[in-house]
Amino acid sequence: MTNTPSITTGPEAKQKFRILSIDDQRDILDLITICLHTQYEVIGLQEPAKAIKIIDIFEPDVVILDIMMPQITGYQLLEQIQKLQTARSIKTMFLSAKDTQLDQKYGYKLGADVYLPKPFQPDRLLKNIELLLHGLVPRPKRFVLRDAITRIQALDHAGANMASAAPTPVGLNTSSSSSSTEGSTASQIRLKRLLSKTSEENESKKKGWLG
Repeated sequence: MTNTPSITTGPEAKQKFRILSIDDQRDILDLITICLHTQYEVIGLQEPAKAIKIIDIFEPDVVILDIMMPQITGYQLLEQIQKLQTARSIKTMFLSAKDTQLDQKYGYKLGADVYLPKPFQPDRLLKNIELLLHGLVPRPKRFVLRDAITRIQALDHAGANMASAAPTPVGLNTSSSSSSTEGSTASQIRLKRLLSKTSEENESKKKGWLG
């Protein structure tokens, strides 16, 4: 079964920067989304092989890349992104459990704008995103967000192993202020759980990669 990209928008309808996070671990994608979704339009993609098509549709301002992924590594994916016509306007960040100085040096050599080791602190992730986008304004998009979501879901429907129905995009400004407050509290609780869970998972993944 195909993992449909998770799509989360902030509470306001005004134009925002768009963030695409790519990681084969769903918990990491959820954690990134919780950290960023109040300020940015966020898509979490668990299938890196679809990244280039999603980038063409979603037109992200920042792409966050894991490195240790099946089928294609973050290194290889960054090289593909750099070949796109829109590459100059896309900021890239490696977010990886490969945390040695040599790993980081190699990531920057490939052209990443930021290299942030896992496990990461949410405030540090948010600060790095802010620094990447400092002085910039959201650029005009070919597709408004809802149109981009429709096209991405259509891409999933066209896949050979896609799920029988695409899920409803999360957080499209349909809740009341009270439910928004409840959602914020729930997000904080979930954030704490994910932080404790992903640290152990990333260490296990790192050992598997090195082994």
